[in-house]
Amino acid sequence: MGIRGSRHTGQVRNIRTRGGVDGGDLGRQGPILNGGADEARGMAAADFDNSGRLWGTQLFGKNSFSSLLEINPGNGGLINDVGDIYTDANDPTNTRLAIGDLAYNPITETLYGITSDAAPPGGIPGDGIYTIDTGTGLATFVGPTIWDTTAGIAFDTAGTLYALGFDPDDPFPGSGGTNMLFT
Repeated sequence: MGIRGSRHTGQVRNIRTRGGVDGGDLGRQGPILNGGADEARGMAAADFDNSGRLWGTQLFGKNSFSSLLEINPGNGGLINDVGDIYTDANDPTNTRLAIGDLAYNPITETLYGITSDAAPPGGIPGDGIYTIDTGTGLATFVGPTIWDTTAGIAFDTAGTLYALGFDPDDPFPGSGGTNMLFT
């Protein structure tokens, strides 16, 4: 799937499970959500659950928050806009999160998200990894991250979570930062 920075931004793609993509033009299926350019460009992350449902998050740049969406993987249409991703059921407006990536745990059948640096300063309740209820958008804090910027998260088939982080405050001058892989 083409996400930000690609000439294919906001378009659903056929991606082979063994790597690579189908077709010379990434096997275009259609625009995500069948909406305008602004709607499609807000896609920040997506992952499939065990039932084949495609979950995605939308962000609209710095100082924004995420919405949880169920997307039709066949045509990119919106199946369900679950709404904002938030941490307090009693105060969803003031506890919204900016989610930078999603990963589905195939063992526990739980959707996870990791915060993005797109959120306004002083994230609520804090940067880190969360579980996300796909029916409500309610996020539960799992734990903090120890790096400044997260590139992504993913689960393997055994349920081990991997996270790729980046620390721009590099202890090795001139290298431009440090990439880290955590499990």
